[in-house]
Amino acid sequence: TKEDSTTAIADPVTIPSDVSITDFSVPASLFNGQTRSLKLSIANARGVEAATGSVLLVGKVGDQVIAQYTGDFIALKANGKAKFNWKWTANLVNPDILEEVTWTATVTVEDDSGALQVVDDATGTTTIEVKKGKNSKK
Repeated sequence: TKEDSTTAIADPVTIPSDVSITDFSVPASLFNGQTRSLKLSIANARGVEAATGSVLLVGKVGDQVIAQYTGDFIALKANGKAKFNWKWTANLVNPDILEEVTWTATVTVEDDSGALQVVDDATGTTTIEVKKGKNSKK
């Protein structure tokens, strides 16, 4: 016997802007307790509509989120740029064991229906090193 089936095909989403990450930097390494900047730059392309959206930066050690930062941009014009800068202080869960933080930056913009769409992402890694003190046996 023949079975009838249908497949729903969603209308393609139109995003009238073209926002992308142009620079993303996190420290390669730092000692426990040190504070450094996390930087993210985005740009909207030439000849497109203004963009409204947000950026999200999440730092994880394994599956555990240890830091999260957000920023918004409104009506980022064609050929426009925006920079985001956050201060982060490294804190080891166990002060005797170094950890690696995996950072993920995500850019989300509104599509033509007002829904949010992820349009770009980037990753980086920071090693948090054990601070060697006067009494350290390492």
